[in-house]
Amino acid sequence: MRLKRLIYYTPILVLLLIGLHGNGQAISIVDITYVETMRPEGWLYEYTVTNAIDSNSADPFNIYSINFEFNSTINVSIVDLPDYWEAITGGTGFVNTFSLKVGAPPAGSDIAPGQSLAGFVFLYSEPVGDISYSALLESEDRSRTISATGTTAAIPEPPTLLLVVTGVAGLGLLRRSRRRNKHANQS
Repeated sequence: MRLKRLIYYTPILVLLLIGLHGNGQAISIVDITYVETMRPEGWLYEYTVTNAIDSNSADPFNIYSINFEFNSTINVSIVDLPDYWEAITGGTGFVNTFSLKVGAPPAGSDIAPGQSLAGFVFLYSEPVGDISYSALLESEDRSRTISATGTTAAIPEPPTLLLVVTGVAGLGLLRRSRRRNKHANQS
């Protein structure tokens, strides 16, 4: 009985561990995820920026500037930005966003440690997928600045996750059905 449970639950545990482990890269202090949507006028990307520094850190840094970098042949327009954030673009190749109110909320609009900020929405002339970014972070007392670089990552869409779960469940049911047929044929 234990062996049967192990056989049934092993694929599920493996998928969960792969999902929790991520892609094996080092932990970043800035994470940027996106949802991509095809529109008649182009490709809409909705970015969420997370300050992955521990909110209980003795040395907190706030994100105050993010530079998104992509292929210079792709045109971009800014659709929306979070409140008190502004952007500069050279038309192609990059979008530099920055906080207009210094400091963490509620007084400022920087992204504090342990916090996320959504609403960075850009329309590209073609799909860009995972792109490079660089971010600037400033200490609470504004005496030190550090930079972080990385690559954006897509958020799996709910239908994709549903397909994976359905496929794993289907494989389990198929295996169970075959075992029952095998036992019925032996009788």
